[in-house]
Amino acid sequence: MTITVSSQHKFYVSNGRGEEIATAEVYEKQNTFWITNVWVHPDCRERGLATNVLKEVLRYYKNSDLYLGVHGFTNRPLSDDQLAEWYKKFGFEETSVPSIMVRRGRRWHD
Repeated sequence: MTITVSSQHKFYVSNGRGEEIATAEVYEKQNTFWITNVWVHPDCRERGLATNVLKEVLRYYKNSDLYLGVHGFTNRPLSDDQLAEWYKKFGFEETSVPSIMVRRGRRWHD
């Protein structure tokens, strides 16, 4: 499996026909990085694709704080609480703002 990173900070996995089957996007807003649109095609769920894409995002942004909003879609396979628990497995923590989580980046000091 190859995870591709586009110039717009979109991480994705495509099938053999060039169609995206799993994605995660990262946007920078006021020097803050936000993960958005973590998505897996319904026919491709339960294969670890979201995990693999998210791990690549975390590797790429390992020195940066990453924020995300825990909001499922209407056809979501997980409730918001289940989704928050899933993100916690990757080091995300709840913040004082409801539904917002953060994963602190590693800081290198001299």
